[in-house]
Amino acid sequence: MEQVTSSSLESENDILPVPPEYKINIEKGILIATFIGGPIAGAILIAENFNRFGKETSARNTWVFTILGIVLFTITLFYTRILEILSPITLPFLYTGVISLCYYNFQDKLVKTHLTNDGPIYTIDRSLLAALIGLIIMAPIYFFAYRGIENIGSL
Repeated sequence: MEQVTSSSLESENDILPVPPEYKINIEKGILIATFIGGPIAGAILIAENFNRFGKETSARNTWVFTILGIVLFTITLFYTRILEILSPITLPFLYTGVISLCYYNFQDKLVKTHLTNDGPIYTIDRSLLAALIGLIIMAPIYFFAYRGIENIGSL
């Protein structure tokens, strides 16, 4: 039978978990990117986090639901004339709120675990790049949604 000494117990307790090597996007960056660049920017960062966490199916679902959401959102803007009732500035708050709910429901615990294990995070620069990409993609959609289908020919 092996004799257990206090020094052998101390060495076993001194072993710390290895911090993850992959970087992730945190809530602040995701929400800033979403507000500036639209739901595409939020989807870029959330899907990237899912891929980092090894949840490829969730990353794919993020894209499917984002594209469906944008299509339904755009159709709603075109046909309900909701922008005549609401100020256009309310739209970024609306889709940032939706992305925030998705983040809290699907990634908050994973991100907190990553940060607890001293995992690295991306800087805000990466979020701003995603915002720029999202803005380039979403700007024409917003433009035409705001102008209306009947005004497209009079550009």
